Amino acid sequence: MVEGMRLSAASLVFCTAAFAQPPAFEAASIKPTQAIDNHTTFHSTPGMLIMTGYTLRGLIMEAYNVGDFQVLGGPKWMDDDRYDIVARIAGPAKWPAIRPLLQTLVDERFKLVVHRDSKPYAGYALVVVKKGLRIQPVEGTAGSMSNQTGGVKAKGVTMDRLAEWLALRIGAPVANQTHVGGTFDFTLQFTGNQRLDPSATELPPLFGSLEEQLGLKPEPRKLDIETIVVEGAEKASDN
Repeated sequence: MVEGMRLSAASLVFCTAAFAQPPAFEAASIKPTQAIDNHTTFHSTPGMLIMTGYTLRGLIMEAYNVGDFQVLGGPKWMDDDRYDIVARIAGPAKWPAIRPLLQTLVDERFKLVVHRDSKPYAGYALVVVKKGLRIQPVEGTAGSMSNQTGGVKAKGVTMDRLAEWLALRIGAPVANQTHVGGTFDFTLQFTGNQRLDPSATELPPLFGSLEEQLGLKPEPRKLDIETIVVEGAEKASDN
């Protein structure tokens, strides 16, 4: 009898794993964009996600939390065709907690086939300058960064999160090597184009703002970067 109970328990575990489903939205629509320009919009409220004007590359970047330099391969239309998404989830979940749901949606609707890899890449290490950090840790775990005119406002942000934001802003990998824990509130002010230009002789103004206002500095480093290699994809049909 005891042995039978063991077999039943093992079978139950097997069945649970076999029928486990990836997290998914309660309802979701993906359609060719109605936008008349190349701008994208992203709006997340508890239980709802609205994205407009996104290419498949852009959707992969959001779903897998990577930069454009980390998405390799894929069909030509991945950078041309643009889509709008309206998705609803039961409950109060909000971004970034619903990122796994977006990943499931993109994988299923675009019949995405990918694998993860890594490659050496010229990037930056985020470090503390010699004069020391200019901001102090705070209590709280909000973890939000809001774009504002002439800068960005952060609440409860870790150095890891700041490095991720910086990588997306400049278009190059950034690794947190500050060895600083805790979360921080700050307002970072900067102007102009922040994307790195390999042909330019000067760094974006954002680099100077980080050093002067936060006491942080991105230093050039060779980094092993995770990549998402797109092996196959199909255009999402109207739904």
